[in-house]
Amino acid sequence: LFMIPVVPGIPVYLTGGLVVTSAARATLGYTGALILAICSSFALKLLAVFIQQELIGKYLSGYVWVRSVVAVNSEQTRAIKHILSQQGLTVAKVCILVGGPDWPTSVLAGILGCNVWQCLLGTLPVILVIAPQCVVGAFEGRDPPVAPAVSNLILSAAAVIAMMPLFLAMYFITATVKNMHTKLAEEPWDKDVLALEEKSKRAAVIYITATHWFRERLISVHMPPMRGRPSHKFKLRDAKASLAPLPAHMKATLLLGYLCAWLCANMVFVLGDKAFLEFEITDTVEDKLGGNVLNIVTNYGWMAVGLHAASILAWWGFRRMGRTFSANLDSKLMEIDDKFEIYSQSDERAGVRDGRTLTLL
Repeated sequence: LFMIPVVPGIPVYLTGGLVVTSAARATLGYTGALILAICSSFALKLLAVFIQQELIGKYLSGYVWVRSVVAVNSEQTRAIKHILSQQGLTVAKVCILVGGPDWPTSVLAGILGCNVWQCLLGTLPVILVIAPQCVVGAFEGRDPPVAPAVSNLILSAAAVIAMMPLFLAMYFITATVKNMHTKLAEEPWDKDVLALEEKSKRAAVIYITATHWFRERLISVHMPPMRGRPSHKFKLRDAKASLAPLPAHMKATLLLGYLCAWLCANMVFVLGDKAFLEFEITDTVEDKLGGNVLNIVTNYGWMAVGLHAASILAWWGFRRMGRTFSANLDSKLMEIDDKFEIYSQSDERAGVRDGRTLTLL
């Protein structure tokens, strides 16, 4: 489960406490089985950190688009790298490694080139988070040694313990950005990422322009300032770059996707208890779902899933058509590239839209 990016560590620890304790209590006793569950979860966490950082993170660091996605040139990511590169055990380092999302944190450390042994050292205090979660999971099994009220109290304490490092990590990252702004800015920039980001920024502006709902009303588009080039403006009233109204089928596709997404969200939130069956950690597929895991989804649930799929399909279709329009617009703008009008960013109000001019920053 640790290898699945969207799965956090808490469910793994809860399940480990329930499964291992239930299976080993007859041999090792309740306390011995619980200790085994805690040690097993702890070992799995450390193994996952090593694999995610050394094998996955370092491999992905070779891709420019991956480094762009994690924003290696941003102050926040630079602050994280600075904290994780510290030697030994520091509070900030421990909070990031223990409180951060399991898969993303370890993979990000690998992408940033942090020392895996130092990160493993900073991860050791995670035992303080694992132990309460395993205890809570064990108490969900049969014949727990404590009363339900005590189990609920331990559950509340475990939730607080699990959330504290995350909030502290956010605080330390923000404090590092604020207090070490100058030093972080002196770190070398990833030039390949900068080039990709500039290219992506231009492509995003062209795409938004080409798919604007009232694009025929636009007379110009302000391009954001990029490294080596100030803010500039496309004059769309040029004969070669004027835009026709957005086709009706594209508008219909966008509206259909929005409607399907809205209906799906309302069905899930309003009919949530009717869309999906309740399934506890102690339930089994055979007893609760008749041996078929898909039975957890009711007819209302399948309707919601279908609407969600339809919204994704509509979004994909709109994006596909939008890319075609943006490619055509980009080729036209390249032909009149010498007609750019240069503006100082201070002369423009960020985000101003007067119905005719679209400013994108």
